[in-house]
Amino acid sequence: MVLLAAPEVRLHGGATSARTAARPQPAAAGPPESLPSTLPGQLETRLPDGGLALSSARELPTGARVAVLLAPGLFRLDLRHLEDTLKISIRNLAGTAIYSLPDAGQPATILTTEDVAIERPVATNARLCLRIGSREANIVLSALSGPDAGRARVTAQAIVGP
Repeated sequence: MVLLAAPEVRLHGGATSARTAARPQPAAAGPPESLPSTLPGQLETRLPDGGLALSSARELPTGARVAVLLAPGLFRLDLRHLEDTLKISIRNLAGTAIYSLPDAGQPATILTTEDVAIERPVATNARLCLRIGSREANIVLSALSGPDAGRARVTAQAIVGP
């Protein structure tokens, strides 16, 4: 059994098991020079505190898997949009474990549809926090699609701490 809890939650020991599995250690994705350092169409800005702000927006076919964010040397976030569902895949580029942190609530998203003609739009939003080594990444995703199967507009933004 696996129990997910916030790092500050103190857990009491339960029954001990005769078997103990070793925790798998992630392998680096490849030599640093072989990994991409940019994602086409992604905006990347260094923050005064040494962090990194990432932002991208894409039009994608419904059901297609597309890389939407790349934090060089840390992770690549792929997204698959299926009508009212976002399937999120994280590729570890850091060579250290990536942990999902407790949910921080609903994403604060702003959708503009002035340049998009979508009848009865459906908005799907997600927010996640990741810990990569000593760094944290706060990510907000938003997908906007209409009743016709076909295309969606996806926006992805992240702040990666120093």
